[in-house]
Amino acid sequence: MQFFSLTAPSQLSDADVNLAFVALTLEPVLGRTGEGASLSAKMLDDILHDARACQRLSDLLESEILERGRSAKAKAGKTYFEPTSMVAFTRFSFLMRRVFFRLMHGDLNAILDGLQALERAGVLAIDCRAAQFSQKEPTGRLRMICQSWKVMFHAEYSSGQPLRMLVDLRSAVEQALTRVPGSAQAASV
Repeated sequence: MQFFSLTAPSQLSDADVNLAFVALTLEPVLGRTGEGASLSAKMLDDILHDARACQRLSDLLESEILERGRSAKAKAGKTYFEPTSMVAFTRFSFLMRRVFFRLMHGDLNAILDGLQALERAGVLAIDCRAAQFSQKEPTGRLRMICQSWKVMFHAEYSSGQPLRMLVDLRSAVEQALTRVPGSAQAASV
């Protein structure tokens, strides 16, 4: 997947990332692959379909879609290393990573927008114990943390602790917004 990411055009649309294009891009590494799709390709497309339906990072984590992808790799067994399977899994990983970053940035932006709305309403600290922060966490500090997460999460994605904190922080901000009288922002976050 790393080779594909580095060699594929930067403005590549999801629709352009079909099996034939991935196979052609990976040809220097895998050699020429057959025309048919691997048995895993259909299962991976189903997982991608479900991932694309997610609206928030919490949807992705709670639906265990990432785990389903890992399970598909394990189920492939030795066939994972066949060129047609490598093409299918490279495509899947590339597109799944895009879904993940779209959702992650959406959550971060929702948190930042929510923090801004809270500050406009005079709320300068919120209860973030569910996200492993303090009961009166300063909104300014939360903003700085979110900005640093935008950089940090460019590393490998997983369903680990930092992602759970991000999901829980969004929930804490949304809950705080519900306590702000007349906050139109509460409904849109």
